[in-house]
Amino acid sequence: MKGVKKIKKLYNYYAIGLIISLFSFVSGMELYSYLSVRQTSLFATLYREPTKFDINLLKSTNYLGAIAGSVIGGEISEHFGFIRSMESLSVIWIIGIIFAFISDTITMLIIGKIINGIAIGMAFVTIPIYQYEIIPVQNRGRILSIFIFSCALGNLFIYVIRLISERFLNESKYSRLFWAIEVIPLVFAATFIAFIPESPKWLAANCEWTSAADVLESIEVKNSSILKRRKTKEDRIRLGDKHYVIKKYSTGVCIKSCSINGLFGKKYIKEVCRGILLLFFVDFTSTSKILESLDYICQSCQIMGESLKTVTIFSLLMRVLFATAPILIIDMMRRKDVLVFGMFLTTIVIISYMILFLGFSIPIPKSEQPSLDWAMRVVFYPEKASVVLALTVFLDVVYYSMLVPTCWLYIIETFSTSSRIKGWVVIMSLHWLFEACTSLSFSFLMEELNGWLFLIISFICLGGLFFTTQLEETKGKFEFDPEFIMKESQYELSDDKTLSAQPANLKCFDESSSSNYVSSRGSKNIRNLTVPQDSNIKGKPFNSFKKSVKESNISKPIMNPWETPYGSMESFLNNEKLNQQPANASNGNVTVTKKLADAYNRL
Repeated sequence: MKGVKKIKKLYNYYAIGLIISLFSFVSGMELYSYLSVRQTSLFATLYREPTKFDINLLKSTNYLGAIAGSVIGGEISEHFGFIRSMESLSVIWIIGIIFAFISDTITMLIIGKIINGIAIGMAFVTIPIYQYEIIPVQNRGRILSIFIFSCALGNLFIYVIRLISERFLNESKYSRLFWAIEVIPLVFAATFIAFIPESPKWLAANCEWTSAADVLESIEVKNSSILKRRKTKEDRIRLGDKHYVIKKYSTGVCIKSCSINGLFGKKYIKEVCRGILLLFFVDFTSTSKILESLDYICQSCQIMGESLKTVTIFSLLMRVLFATAPILIIDMMRRKDVLVFGMFLTTIVIISYMILFLGFSIPIPKSEQPSLDWAMRVVFYPEKASVVLALTVFLDVVYYSMLVPTCWLYIIETFSTSSRIKGWVVIMSLHWLFEACTSLSFSFLMEELNGWLFLIISFICLGGLFFTTQLEETKGKFEFDPEFIMKESQYELSDDKTLSAQPANLKCFDESSSSNYVSSRGSKNIRNLTVPQDSNIKGKPFNSFKKSVKESNISKPIMNPWETPYGSMESFLNNEKLNQQPANASNGNVTVTKKLADAYNRL
């Protein structure tokens, strides 16, 4: 339409990261909103002294909603785009805020928080994958860490709002303001969505190759040196839009997502299991639940009233302060090393908890415990109480500065291009399920088991420590998709405008091919090779065979799949046959030896 100006998009990845991190900031506010007020007399008055069951249910409502939100967000992102998903979650969030704002019963508050939880689940599925697909590889960990830092900052902000509001506003105004304050950063986030581009991978998967290439080029040009900008432009001209985009995401020739059935198929099941197991060990260290129970820990340390507020604000400040560390260094660190070290520190802290609770605490009679709220059945005197509080703050720091950002980044990098969005939906759905289950049960287990609960958690931590030592490193991992190993004759554009490809047959050589075609990723992997019938490789070692190929009169260099022109691919290898063997060499068809096939698999 004439007269309507197109909104100018932002291509600075820091600006993009900060805009979408506003959703994480609001998530942090929402996730900590109930925890920050549940001990106040105002909350007990407004909601008529909630029972123990109500308390646990309110703590888990956001998580229960987020399970559904993860699935919804994944479907919207895949079919309608990441921008549409962020717009949708903004609308859902506003509806949830309205319910919480007008709530005067526990039931209405639970409904509002479940709706908000749906929006949180959508945000935590949509935004990390969007960041990964649009941010250059050398800064992906940093931008993801900004997202997690924003969540920690939201925790601190909502608690400070509570302290300020209860001091300067009367009770009725304070209660309304507290549940509605989230709408302010949410409106800013929803507004700024219009200024960020759609994911290039999603555009490419929907055959918008030029738009996808424009976004990728704009981001590279905006955030790189003059020399890098020139190279980026030359690459796009040389490769064409389609191959330029594919090169950024995969060594294959297709970047469409797999189906949910395919995700649990033979090809991707290893990635899925690795991600689920790592998530299980991180979540079931129960670090987040211990931090949720800070009030109960402080009560057992005989800290109440203004002192409790001081401890809470100090813990949140340390969380925010140390959450900046991964922003600065995570892209330089090996993921496996950080996970092993973080799990080791967590194990030490949990074992220390167990020793303190079992050996240095004093049991209190059940008659002296509060009947309307959960409580630990032990008490610590000042010397031991200081150690318990110090361990709690240290555990908070380790969790938010090491385990969470590195775990999420590792899992996202583990998935290949085709399985990433579906795999992340499964991971996030399970994450919120684990969080909901532990929230519903942790307070009960802590009251009944006391120190023995930390013994159970210690075994989980030890298992997690062993598991992390067995992980493969993902830093610098190139996104090789093993499904697409191509033959020369199949470099054609299919009707749906994607390159057609079939896995190469490793069992035998192509008898009818007259060209000797080697396609490799880098310079070491032999993809598809035709050996003349009069060549004899039986009994030769694999290295010797590769050397004979290199020494043959191949006149053109080995190229990657994306470096071929559109349409039918011209042979980039000389059609002359390999050097002939002596006349007495054996004739007939030559099959690939088991040694050659095994060597290929190792590559």
